[in-house]
Parts: sequence; structure tokens; C-alpha cells
Amino acid sequence: MSEALFDILAILTAALQGLCFVFQLFDRVREEWPNFHEKIKPISAELTHPNLAITPDDITELLSEVNIVFHCAATVRFDEPLKHALLLNVRGTQQLLELAHRMQNLEAFIHISTAYANCNRRYAEEIVYPPPMEPRKLYDLVEWMDESLIQEITPRLIGDWPNTYTFTKALAEYLLQQEKGNLNVAIIRPSIVGASWREPFPGWIDNINHFNGFLIARNLEALFGWVQLASEVEAMQLSMKIAKQRHEVGRRKQRYQEAQSAHKQANGYIISTTDCPVKTFVLYYHTEPLVLSAYKRIPLEKAFRIPNGNMTSSYLMHQYSTIVSHTVPAFLYDLYLRLTGKKPR
Repeated sequence: MSEALFDILAILTAALQGLCFVFQLFDRVREEWPNFHEKIKPISAELTHPNLAITPDDITELLSEVNIVFHCAATVRFDEPLKHALLLNVRGTQQLLELAHRMQNLEAFIHISTAYANCNRRYAEEIVYPPPMEPRKLYDLVEWMDESLIQEITPRLIGDWPNTYTFTKALAEYLLQQEKGNLNVAIIRPSIVGASWREPFPGWIDNINHFNGFLIARNLEALFGWVQLASEVEAMQLSMKIAKQRHEVGRRKQRYQEAQSAHKQANGYIISTTDCPVKTFVLYYHTEPLVLSAYKRIPLEKAFRIPNGNMTSSYLMHQYSTIVSHTVPAFLYDLYLRLTGKKPR
């Protein structure tokens, strides 16, 4: 990466640093500690580049100043091409781990994985399961392959994992276990992360993944129909605040102290947040009346119809509802637009 590009990134980083602190998200900390931003130093990096594209000066500072590493960077797209997912989720993790080994005062390396890294297993314990192939060998294999060829053999490579995201997350966990050496490594497996419970304020969210996107889609288009889901499925919505509860931290600390067995030492410290005692198992069908009541209290501004929805485990009922509630009304509305000389949406 050229020096000019690094300069541009530095300018953009500084601008974003100043901009992000005016968000409502930081109101409380800004009131309690007005100069908190002076404690934060952003460093430009890129997971897909050698040495993470970190400048020599920044690397020198990291090696001497860092005590704890939280590795949260990853691609969370389910349809990410395998080569790119490996580059970000596996190779990026490996490079950061190599950097961590050189840090002089490092006390812990915290890796954010996913509760679905082992979703191909009926039961998943808090251990690292060996993947069907070595992460390094797989990366070396796809590095020279054409993208079209990789795409063709991806289903065979990932096996019974449903997508490249969960597959590469499982590989990253195994790589950490094999190459952590004497580092204190912890692997956190969060489930579905929703909006905040209380802090920084109720309802804060910065993405439209999973259920958040579903609710936003309802806001935009006033969805009406049936969602094919088993009503007994536990949503396992993990509130950001719940994951930080003091008594949970204390319980985890006690568990860690009691788990100094050879098995735990070999695997590192692994936490699955779906094991949290303060979690709320939200059945999907329980969310239906809550969401619909919210729409009554806060009406939509540009709704085509009044939002409604139902849950079903029947594929036939889902298909029937899709045709009756979506396809047919859309066809009739497009027909009306054509007859009135307007362009169909």
C-alpha cells in the first residue's frame, strides 16, 4: 500500500474519529468524561494485506503498549465467496495472532467467534472441534485457484456447514487453538445480537442483520404474510447489555478458575453466550403480538397496507400465503400502474 494511500486513510480515520464522538451513542460518556476521546487512538489496518498493512511506527507502538486484544473484525456475510471469507476470517486472524505473539505486555487475546461455528453438530460443547482440513492447507489451495473454480467446489469444501461464514469461523477457532502457544486466548461465541437492552440507551443498534432487517423491511414495505419458522425455535436474542452483566462476569470467572484441567488448557477459554443464565429465550411467535402492537402505537408513514404476519412451520402454508398476500397483490398493482400509463415498481 502506497504512502499516499496511508496518508488518505489517516486523514479519513481522524475525521471519522471526531465525527463518531458526536453521536448519541456517546452522550453519557461525554457527560461523565468530556475528554474521553484523548484515550482513543485509531490505527489503520487491513486484514487482507500482508502484516495487516499496519505502518512500522504503529506496529512498534502496538508491540509495547497493548495489554488486551479484542479481535472483532470479520466478514459476517453468509454468501461471501470462500476465498474472501478465508482471507478475512482465517488469514486475518492468523496475522493478528502472529502480531500478538510479539506483544511484550499482552495479557489476553479475545477472539469473537459465533455460536453457529459448529451449527453442523447436533450438540456443541465449549470446546474447539477439529475441522475436516487444515486452515493453512485450505488457504494455500484456494490462493492459486480461479474464482469460478473455487465457487464450483465450495459446496464440497464446506461440507455440512450451511455457508462460508460459519465454516471459516470454525476454521479460525481451530487455528487459534493450534497456534496460540503460551498466549491466554479466549473465544467468545455470541448468538444473534440484537439491539441494546439498557446501555448506552434502550434499542441502540448499528446494523440490519437478521431480525433487525426483518423489522426494518416491515417498516419500509409493510410486509404482510406468513414466515416459515418452527414456532418452538428459540430466537436466542442476545442483548448487548446482558452479555456484560456483572454477575455473569463473576460466574464466568469462577468457572474459569474451576476449569484449569488439561482439557481446558488445550482448548483455551471458550464462552458460548447461549449458556448465559440471564439470557431471554424468546420464542419467535412471542414476538408477533409485540411487533404488531408497536405498529399500532407508532404507525408507519409510508405503508402500502397495515402490517400483519403469522408464523408457520408448514412449507405449503408459507408458499400459499406468499402467493395470496404478496405475488397476487403485486401483480394486480403493477397491472393497475400499466393501465394508468405509469411504470410498474
